[in-house]
Amino acid sequence: MERIKALPTDDTLSLVEVQKLTAWATSTFFNHHQLYQHVFTQEREGERRRRDLFVHTAITPPPLSEGTLVVPAPAAAPGQEAGAPGSEAAPGEAADVERPLSRP
Repeated sequence: MERIKALPTDDTLSLVEVQKLTAWATSTFFNHHQLYQHVFTQEREGERRRRDLFVHTAITPPPLSEGTLVVPAPAAAPGQEAGAPGSEAAPGEAADVERPLSRP
């Protein structure tokens, strides 16, 4: 059976096209009509399975009023990479400074 590449542009089909369409329908859909009827009309017995699933949830964040402001360390000087020797903070000087938030 050869495939029909496209339907004609007018509203009618030729006799050969009708014969091919009929042959296709009877060899596919109508041969399985009772199967389709059974599948779509009979109630199927279902199987239920239960699984317990543990889900990690995020903790509730503290109120913003208890937050602290973190000021990042200044960027490395031009030509000097961050983390290169000599770019560390001086002794006694913190690289990142934390201070409580103050309300204006």
